[in-house]
Amino acid sequence: MKKIFHYILISILPFLLMNCEEVMEDFSVSSSEPVYVIEAFLSSNTDSIYVFISQTADYLNPISYPKISNANILLSYNDTTIVVIEESPGIYTASAVFSTKTNYSLSVQIQDEVFTAHSYLPEPVGIDSTMISVFPYSAFIAEYPGQLFYEITLYFKDPAQERNFYRIKITENDTLLNSPADLYIFDDKLLNGLPLDLLLRGYYFEEGDTIHIEFLSIDEANYVYYRGLREAMTSTGNFSIPDNPKTNFSPFVLGHFLTYSSDTVTLIIPNLDNIP
Repeated sequence: MKKIFHYILISILPFLLMNCEEVMEDFSVSSSEPVYVIEAFLSSNTDSIYVFISQTADYLNPISYPKISNANILLSYNDTTIVVIEESPGIYTASAVFSTKTNYSLSVQIQDEVFTAHSYLPEPVGIDSTMISVFPYSAFIAEYPGQLFYEITLYFKDPAQERNFYRIKITENDTLLNSPADLYIFDDKLLNGLPLDLLLRGYYFEEGDTIHIEFLSIDEANYVYYRGLREAMTSTGNFSIPDNPKTNFSPFVLGHFLTYSSDTVTLIIPNLDNIP
C-alpha cells in the first residue's frame, strides 16, 4: 500500500497494539511527572470490556512503563454493576450483554485513588455498500509501468434524529493501520440525516489486498479525546508543547473510557483494469 501524505512521528507518543486496540504507553507530552494511564474499551459487538492500566515514565528519563496490578474496577449501567477482573498484569476484562443507547460508568481504584469515567454507547450506523475503483493517478506513484492502485468508497445513511460521531479503523492484510495519520474521525455536523459516500482518501491499495474496515459509532466525549490526541501526535513542535488529550476520567489521568458499536466489512481488492 502507498499513502500520499506527510506526518511526523513523535517519539514520546508511541502506539502499542493490544487486543486490536491502541494502548498509549506514554503520550504525556506536557508533564514529566509519572502519571497513570487508563485505556478502557467496551464494545457492544463483542459484549466485552478491556481495561489497560500502566504508568508513564519521566520522558526525560524513560526507563520503564510499569503495568498496574491489583486495581479494583467496577462497571455500572442501568441497575447493574459488574466487576472487571485482572487477567494478566495491568490487563482487566469482563463480559456481559452491553446494550446500545445506554450510559456506562467506570470506576477504577488504584491504591487509595479512585478514577471515574462515563461514556454513552450509541447505536451502530450500518455500511450500506462499498465501491472499489482504480486510483486515477496510479501512474504517478507506480513502481513499474502499468501498476495500479485502488480506492475504497463507503456508502451509509447518517441518522437524522441525533448527533453522530464516527471513527474508521482499517486493517490491511491482517495489519491494523495505526499511525497518527490513520486516526480517522469525523462527525455529522454538516451532514446530519444525509445519505453519504465517503472516499477513504489517502489510502491506495493493491490487487489481492484483504481490507477489513470497522465503522465505529462513538460518543462526543471520545470524539473530542481522539481529536486532541491526533493534534498532539501530529504537532510539528513549533516552539510549543501540545496539551494532553481531554480525558473523560476524573480526576486527571492519561487515557479514556470508550464505549462503541460498529459495523464491519471485509473486501479483497480485485483487478479492475478492464472494467469501464
